[in-house]
Amino acid sequence: MGRRLAVLLIACLAVPAALAATGDPKEAFTRADQAKAKAFVLVRTDLAAGWKKTSTPDSGEDLRCPGFNPNLSDLTLTGESETEFEHPSGAYAATFTSVFRSEANARASFARSAKPALARCVAHFFREGVTEEGGTVRIVKQGQVAFPKVAPRVAAYRVTARVGAPGTTVTVPFTIDLMLLGRGRGEVGMLTMAAGTGIAPADLRAFARLLAARMQKAGV
Repeated sequence: MGRRLAVLLIACLAVPAALAATGDPKEAFTRADQAKAKAFVLVRTDLAAGWKKTSTPDSGEDLRCPGFNPNLSDLTLTGESETEFEHPSGAYAATFTSVFRSEANARASFARSAKPALARCVAHFFREGVTEEGGTVRIVKQGQVAFPKVAPRVAAYRVTARVGAPGTTVTVPFTIDLMLLGRGRGEVGMLTMAAGTGIAPADLRAFARLLAARMQKAGV
């Protein structure tokens, strides 16, 4: 779907405090908490053959999401990390981890960010990214979905759409899944995009259990 689309959706997810354009959390990174944050991201060997690690350059854009801009300015981040992967089929997966100064900070971040409006925000950036590349998109459905409670704090969202390439009236189904997990001082988000019905639900649940276990082992 192009790197700009990835940039927009990454900005939507990261921490997911990146949405707080007017209320970003303060940063006071420590070596210990940076190491913890790196300990519970997805790594290449977690994925099947064909997936490769990638990265998206910072666009430098001040992105805003209409109707969703949580203020996290009273919170403090002490660690963060991210990984991104893509598949020749066009599928994409990314994880973003955060460690906050206190569990109260992490709980506040999750409570303010894990809202139904987050799905609308994902849909907004998806539509913006596709149309800026000359394609067409019709959002079919967006919202929160049920997900196993693999961690003390869990929220999951899905956006389904019909996407058309530039210069054609033919559209194909496309699915975006976003899950957020929280434990203690930590948070991890995973974003996946794929044509059709998206990444298999069983795989998403397996990834969630894996990330939750790593977050617990990291001791955040």
